[in-house]
Amino acid sequence: MNNIIYCTAGIIAALLAVYKARDLRRAPHSVPLRAVIGGLISLSAALLLVADGIRPIVERAVAVDGFARWAGHACALLTTCCIQITLSYFTHAPGDPPPHPRWRLAGWAITVTVLAILIFGFAPPDSDNFVDAYAASPRIGTYLIVMSSVLAFGLLDALRLSLRHVRHATSPYVRAGLITVATGAGLSLIYTAGKIAYTTARLAGSSLGTEAAFVPSFGAIGITLLVLGTIIPAAGPRAVAPFRWLWQHAAYRRLQPLTDALTAEIPQVVPAALGGHAPISLRLYQRIIEIRDAQIFLRGYVTPAAAEAITTAAHQAGLRGDQLLATTEAAKLAAGLTARKSGTKPIEVENPASPPGPTAADLHNEARWLLKLARAFTHSPIVEQARTHPTLIEDPE
Repeated sequence: MNNIIYCTAGIIAALLAVYKARDLRRAPHSVPLRAVIGGLISLSAALLLVADGIRPIVERAVAVDGFARWAGHACALLTTCCIQITLSYFTHAPGDPPPHPRWRLAGWAITVTVLAILIFGFAPPDSDNFVDAYAASPRIGTYLIVMSSVLAFGLLDALRLSLRHVRHATSPYVRAGLITVATGAGLSLIYTAGKIAYTTARLAGSSLGTEAAFVPSFGAIGITLLVLGTIIPAAGPRAVAPFRWLWQHAAYRRLQPLTDALTAEIPQVVPAALGGHAPISLRLYQRIIEIRDAQIFLRGYVTPAAAEAITTAAHQAGLRGDQLLATTEAAKLAAGLTARKSGTKPIEVENPASPPGPTAADLHNEARWLLKLARAFTHSPIVEQARTHPTLIEDPE
């Protein structure tokens, strides 16, 4: 089972590395980008080298006992090092000292050299249950503890950096990436803690069962999540782009009945035509502007008494929250349109440049709010009453 997990995760990591390498054309000197790509490549190599189906082949090809296992562990440590470098740039605040990736790479080089000294020339024959079979050996036990301890140190640093900055992240993709990194670090720490405890017990002459009890797959899954977390902030918007396009296209069509009703009576709120080839986000933004400008234009056609009557009717209907706001604003639009058609002269209003109702800070949330308003405009009986009942529209004269 672990063999399948390692190989699958290794192939996925390699494909992600190829995907991210395309970004080097626009940012060939970006240290965090190169660290992400390096982390993906080293992760792929680490997972494939420790897989039971591939490691023996590499051992026979190199003819050096322990080489494949050492290389896999070295790549795993390099992956953690690359993640630390990426996070150090990712969470770097203006005014802080610049990150120093060379020190981390130097620490990695020293560690893998020590591991090479411990295992080369002294490694026993390879085994699928290497830790279970040889953890009691002082040299191999020391090797395993050093490797796991350095890996745990890097994981703790990644966990610290991600948790420290996740609460300050404003982008949902950045927040999701940091949470994924923290989750991966936590899973990997369970694996390293289990390996250290198991090896220490074997060196002390006792046993904690087999290493399988510590679920080695936690390590593969955890480190994969670590790398994925560094990719999410950049790849997330691209991944959801098709779904965003579909949503914006649907929102554009659902707002059309409202904009048609408004622009038919108030053609001056229609901006210059964009053309059918304009991006859907830009056409949706234009439609939102039309609705907001119509709201401002029609404010003078709804008297305070009419607005109060609309609000009272909405409260009596049991409406609350966004539904209450959307219905009252839709009813005011309908009442304003009726008043304008009947020849009513507009009254003076305070702060006429500010559109009534709540406004959102981004296109998605603004469209969501106006979709509620548009639905109320075509389906609410309160809006229909405001459109047709004369008592809700008073002549200011």
